[in-house]
Amino acid sequence: MLLTAAGYLLAGKLALLLAIPPGYASPLYPSAGLALAAALVYGRVALPGVLMGAYLVQVLVAAPSGLHPPLAQLLSLVTAVGAMLQAALGVALVRWRLKGPLELAEPREVATFCLLAGAVACCLNASLSTLALSWAGVVPAGARAFNWWTWWVGDTLGVLIGAPILLTLIGRPQAAWATRRITLGLPLLIATVLLAVATVLVARWDTERTRSVFDRDASAAGAALTAELRQALFALEALRGLYVGSDNVTPEELHRVTQPWLQLPLHIQAMGYSERVSRQVIAEHQVAVTKRLGRPFRIFDRETAGIPSTSRGDADVVAITLIEPMAANQRALGVNVLSVPAAREALLRPAETDAPAATSGFQLSQESADQTGVVLYRALYDGEPEAAARRQALRGAVFVSLRMQQSMAAATRHAPAYLRWCLIDSQPAAIRPVLAGTAGCEVMAAGALRHDTALTLGGQHWVLHLGADPTQVPDAGPGNAWLFSTVGLLSAAML
Repeated sequence: MLLTAAGYLLAGKLALLLAIPPGYASPLYPSAGLALAAALVYGRVALPGVLMGAYLVQVLVAAPSGLHPPLAQLLSLVTAVGAMLQAALGVALVRWRLKGPLELAEPREVATFCLLAGAVACCLNASLSTLALSWAGVVPAGARAFNWWTWWVGDTLGVLIGAPILLTLIGRPQAAWATRRITLGLPLLIATVLLAVATVLVARWDTERTRSVFDRDASAAGAALTAELRQALFALEALRGLYVGSDNVTPEELHRVTQPWLQLPLHIQAMGYSERVSRQVIAEHQVAVTKRLGRPFRIFDRETAGIPSTSRGDADVVAITLIEPMAANQRALGVNVLSVPAAREALLRPAETDAPAATSGFQLSQESADQTGVVLYRALYDGEPEAAARRQALRGAVFVSLRMQQSMAAATRHAPAYLRWCLIDSQPAAIRPVLAGTAGCEVMAAGALRHDTALTLGGQHWVLHLGADPTQVPDAGPGNAWLFSTVGLLSAAML
């Protein structure tokens, strides 16, 4: 029993090196043949060894990661029981049709053995184990057929190859089998080893090809996103040019200038102007803007529950005075951007550097849902002050607002559908580190392909995580390795 278990474990460990994704099975599983041969020669006393060996293979070698331990143990036990029952079924079918000593000397005997002990009996564990693994979520629904087929082929070829090799060593009558060790066992073993090595190499080439296709598509998607986000900077500079060239931009002028940019696929949420106003003249300013806009205008601080305002001690406010499109962003009109921590940091930064500045992710004032937004600012000054005098000379800022989920979806609209993306703020102190993507997208599934692209926008450093299930990559996959291994091993079995 212990020898059977040890042999099963060793053969199973080696065989699972050939396992081809997305399956959970190997195209050659000689342990199935070992189990059958041991049960044929030693009878029922060998079956506990098969059970033990199969269980150890699952627990020590093939246990799926990420499963709750009791569930993993249950799956291992189900697979082990399936292996034992399969060996018992194979013996029963062989004894049913082949009476007397098992010599496999006649073509009819060989054909019967291959059909019953191989093709028919091996349906048992392939079906039972695939059903259990699928129920536990280890094997995705789309991979069930492939996993069953690979499991069945692996066990069947394991019987056709592994059982004859072992029978040349332990088969009875010994006189009939011992003479085949050199003529059958050794050539079959050598051919199988060579084919196994070749299968590993072909599988490695398939993996490299899959990775190459994924990297190509991921790099293109990252470059496309970079180009799309650059459009927001171009829009910001267009706004700055409007305000540099005019001291009195009207709402109509802002509307005409912003319309082409707001129609870009990037889905810019808002474009506008925030004006610096002394707190001493807020009332007069509100009256003047109300008259100019033809609608009520009020400056106010944006309050966050439980967080004191960061702008109460400021002598000035920087209030959103004009914004387009007005209908979708009227809730933001009048907001003192200095009262929003993320906007305050970004707005004061360009006052020192005179460069575009992006905020970290936060909820926009006009946001009715919980989508993360980012605002790009470009400071405007009275005259052309030196760096030390810029903050004092600040008269306002133009801005471009992005709702990151929408902008990311638009920027990746031409990317292959199999790619899964996640935009992350790489700053450790970021309040909203996930700028765009599905919940939990920052954690990639085990075995997934991954490609990271570093992005810089307005002084913010982001990382675009692109991932994919290897089986979903087009023009790639395990087809070559599976076909090569199956045809090659079947040819070896014909020996």
